[in-house]
Amino acid sequence: MLQIKSTNKAIVFSMSLSLIAKIMTLLQSQVISYSFGMQRSTDILFSVLSMIMLITSFVNTINQSVMVPSIINIRTSKSEDESKGFISYIYLIYFIAAAIISSILFMFPVELFDSALKYSTEEIKNNIDIIRFIIPTFLLIIINQYILDVFTSYRYFTLPMLLDMLKNILIIAFVLVFKDKLSVLSLAMGVFMGNLAQFVIVNFLLFFKLKCRLSFKRFRLETQAKRNIRFVVLGQITKIANDYIVIFLLSGFAAGVYTAMDYGQRINTVVASVLIGQISTVIGLNFIDLYAKKKFGEMNHEFLKYFKLCLFFLLPFCFIMFLNAEYIISILFGWGKMTENDVKVTGSFFRLFILNLPALFVDSMIVRLIIAKQIQKISFIWSIFSNVLTLSIMFVLVNTMGYIGYPLSLLISNIIYMLLFLSFLVRKQFEFIDLKAIFRFIFQNALFNVIITVVIWNTIKNMFVSNSLVGRFGAVACISIVYMVVYIAASFFIKDSREIETKIFRFFTSNFKKLIFKKV
Repeated sequence: MLQIKSTNKAIVFSMSLSLIAKIMTLLQSQVISYSFGMQRSTDILFSVLSMIMLITSFVNTINQSVMVPSIINIRTSKSEDESKGFISYIYLIYFIAAAIISSILFMFPVELFDSALKYSTEEIKNNIDIIRFIIPTFLLIIINQYILDVFTSYRYFTLPMLLDMLKNILIIAFVLVFKDKLSVLSLAMGVFMGNLAQFVIVNFLLFFKLKCRLSFKRFRLETQAKRNIRFVVLGQITKIANDYIVIFLLSGFAAGVYTAMDYGQRINTVVASVLIGQISTVIGLNFIDLYAKKKFGEMNHEFLKYFKLCLFFLLPFCFIMFLNAEYIISILFGWGKMTENDVKVTGSFFRLFILNLPALFVDSMIVRLIIAKQIQKISFIWSIFSNVLTLSIMFVLVNTMGYIGYPLSLLISNIIYMLLFLSFLVRKQFEFIDLKAIFRFIFQNALFNVIITVVIWNTIKNMFVSNSLVGRFGAVACISIVYMVVYIAASFFIKDSREIETKIFRFFTSNFKKLIFKKV
């Protein structure tokens, strides 16, 4: 059941389970906001966890860009045993390195985090128990992500979502049971125990399901793999610096601002991982296979098919979320210890975060092409450019506009980067991809969505009374329905969108007829 061979089935199962898992992540955020609101202890917890995630996400990029393709290549060109030897060798490297780093952080938490963040020494000391529970998760997350990426190479796409659900259940349980006695420390304990449970399960599956055996015998990496790792590392250095500066800058604002950013980003991450992460992961493996077989025409067809279909739904979804940002945040978090001002600050972050998703989707699709071709050297150069661009815009906007300059800088830099990425890298490296069709689809659909958003913002958006929960739900429903009716009608005048609508209509009518005739 966990292993899925078909690409389309993998997408459906992965998205379905990922949606459930991310809904639980959203529930976890609601429990946290209800229990603790926005305070300095939550700021520190999320800041420390974000710093840990800087390194773990960097390692995850190496896994997906180099390790998974290498595992597949070794398994295909050599043998299963050689592939497992490679898996074990990388496992030991990760474990030893992560154990050393975690030990250093655990021994000197006050000194290290006091110098790395803008919080006062006293605030760090007051929350030292929270920090000490978060630090060991570094080792756990590094190993968990690596093993899950290994299982992805065997097409076990649903395993990460199932384990994510388990982790969220444990976090919610610890918060609900211990919040009155331990306050925010209960959240730190839940994060640790959730990752520890994942660690035990994935290691059991690695050694008993895949039958890997740890060995200290050195496995020689291929020259191409070493070169790709170097380029990924160099490319990620600027990203780590960029993300760290975000943490550093936001930790200097008033208590609760970093927590508000985290809440807004969590919702955005839920949507991104469901609508972008799972699709690009599954399709990416298909790209690797098609590129290896030199089926470039089929690869272009697959790219355009999923590109247009996903953006057709993603663009209106993001603009609907933009219009309903404060209503949605109020519905999700506007209760418990969250104040009205907390809701407004969180909503302002979420409104701009959500508009980044179309550009991030385009980027994720191109990255999958890069992985298929294994051109990390060029990707490294573009990665540096992207991070320098974001950092430059962010410094200007945060210093002139305050904390809201951060999500706004992401939006501006992501749009610029996406357009340049398509115009230069894709045009040169993937000549078989129909760029004219891509740009036509992006500009036509983006323009229609912007126009619809502006009209609704200046007409019906402020007509609703949203002081009650029912009023907020009603406002979200009405704005969303009006938007989709106008969007579907307007899209009929765009050739590409009309073709998508026709295919969707035929799909549903065909399946409806089959269902009716089957019952008859």
